[in-house]
Amino acid sequence: MSQEINITNGFPLDIITEFKEAFSFFDKHQTGEIATSQLGTIMRALGQNPTETELKKIIAEVDRKELGTISFDTFINMMKCKLCTTNMVEELRESFQVLDRKGTGVISIFELRDILTSTGDKFDDDEIEEIMKDVVVNENDEVVYDEYINTLASK
Repeated sequence: MSQEINITNGFPLDIITEFKEAFSFFDKHQTGEIATSQLGTIMRALGQNPTETELKKIIAEVDRKELGTISFDTFINMMKCKLCTTNMVEELRESFQVLDRKGTGVISIFELRDILTSTGDKFDDDEIEEIMKDVVVNENDEVVYDEYINTLASK
């Protein structure tokens, strides 16, 4: 007996409905699939703005068999991941902006390390090393946090 997977799990029904309407608009023959070449257009219609590079990466992930189509279930899961990443990026950016009291777009690497070891859920040395491995520090021992956030988001 097969078990139905609830693709809306943990996602607001109004957003799923919006995704379904947009998907159906591009699914002219009501096959339950759209061409991957339409993915950028449908994502933009839903308020996302993927770059061509991001779009190629997304298509490679969702169309591994290179069939040139994407199902609604796959589309929903892809959009959920994209929106969750977008929300994570915005929350991370807001957190860095709170630390960036002067609004310069950078924070001291020493301040970042201090915050990670002394506030909230304190990180141990191994966790800090894992976090810091993608940090690029400029000549003033500062982290340009937008670059760091973009690096994390692209993983």
